[in-house]
Amino acid sequence: MTDAELIARLRENQAYEWQDPIWETRIAASDRIEQLVATNEALEAKLAKAVEAMRETLDAIEGYNQTLPDEDGLYWDGANAGLIAQEIVSARATLAEIKGAINE
Repeated sequence: MTDAELIARLRENQAYEWQDPIWETRIAASDRIEQLVATNEALEAKLAKAVEAMRETLDAIEGYNQTLPDEDGLYWDGANAGLIAQEIVSARATLAEIKGAINE
């Protein structure tokens, strides 16, 4: 059952003309589910933006790793190129894992 279906079932009209405590609880529960769904969707959107920014940063690093010096003034195509390549692979694996979680 989807969240929307659950909310609809909780809000189904009752057969009574008066509203009892159970009815009020159902309405409160459906309101809370709607709030949680909205919060979740907003967080997923923010996470997707962060993942995209990380991907763009990794692309830029890979594109410039032959021309930018590190903190010691050494160029990345020297002795530390392997380490940087490993870090890029690790970061890309983390991104893939996050993207997989977003799409579930």
